Amino acid sequence: MKKRKSAWPLVLAIALNGAILLALFWSYHINVPEAGGTPMQAQLSSGVPAAPAPQPVPKPVPVPQPAPVPVPKPTPVPKPKPAAPPQPSAAQIAAEKAAQQKAAEQKAAQITAEKHAAEKQAEKLAAQRAADKAAAEKAAAQKAATQKAAAEKAAAEKQAAQKAAAAQRAAELKRQLARQQAKAAEAARAKALQQQMEAGAKLRAEANMAAARAQQAAENQRLSVIFGSEIAERVKR
Repeated sequence: MKKRKSAWPLVLAIALNGAILLALFWSYHINVPEAGGTPMQAQLSSGVPAAPAPQPVPKPVPVPQPAPVPVPKPTPVPKPKPAAPPQPSAAQIAAEKAAQQKAAEQKAAQITAEKHAAEKQAEKLAAQRAADKAAAEKAAAQKAATQKAAAEKAAAEKQAAQKAAAAQRAAELKRQLARQQAKAAEAARAKALQQQMEAGAKLRAEANMAAARAQQAAENQRLSVIFGSEIAERVKR
C-alpha cells in the first residue's frame, strides 16, 4: 500500500508529459506536408490547374511543461517486535533428547564400524606387506643363490682354464726342453763325428806323412846306392 501511494504522482506526471508530447507531435505532422509528396489533384487530372503554393506554416509555439509534482516522503512504519518463541513441551524435550541420543549412538556405531574397517584394512595391509617382504626376501635369496652359483661356476671355469693354461705351458716347456735336448744331442753327435773325422783325417795325414817319409828315405837310400856305385865305378875306371 505504501509503495502504490508513493508511485501514483510520478505515474501521473509521466502520463501528462507523454500526452503533451503526443499532442505536439500530432499537430506538427498534421500542419507540415511530407517532403517529396505529390498533391492529390495533380494525380486525378492533368487539365486541372495547379494548386496554389502552400503557405508557410507557422512554427509551433512550445507549450510550457508543468512543474513536476513533488513526491511526498513515506511515513516510516515502526517494526513489530518479534514474538517470544514458544517454550518446548516435556514431550518435545524428551523426543529431542532421544533423537540426540540415537544420533550419538549411530555416530558411535559408525565410528566403531569405521575403526573395525580401519583395523581390518591395517591387518590386510600388514599381511600384504609381510607377503611382499617374504616374496622380496625369497627373490633376494634366489638371486643371491644364482649369483653365488654363477660366481662358483665362473671361479671353477677360471681355475680349470688356469690349470689348462698351466698344463699347456708345461707341455710347451717340455716340448721346448725336448727340442733343446735333441738339438744338444744332435750338436754333440755332430761334434763327436767332426772330432772323429778330424782324428781320422789326422791319423791318415800322419800315416801319409810317415809313408812319404819312408818312401823318401828308401828313395834316398836307393839314390845313395846308385850314386855310390857310380862313384865307385868312376873311381875304378
